[in-house]
Amino acid sequence: MNGAVYSLIDFIRSRDGIADKALLAKSVQENFGLTKDRSVYYSEYFVIRFSFSRSRSFSNTVIALSTLQKYDELPFLVC
Repeated sequence: MNGAVYSLIDFIRSRDGIADKALLAKSVQENFGLTKDRSVYYSEYFVIRFSFSRSRSFSNTVIALSTLQKYDELPFLVC
């Protein structure tokens, strides 16, 4: 993993318990200068998708494979 991914992970960990997907996504986007493309945010170093589920099931949180293919060369994280 590249240093930007480690920085992202540390940043998100520091906001553990925020419990607001939109607020966390905005905070990450602003801090890392990410561009939003539909439901994902990306930079030259990584792509991230923010998801929320009230249950332990995440059946609809991973986006279509065609969308993932667009970012195939970058680490893709689901938060």
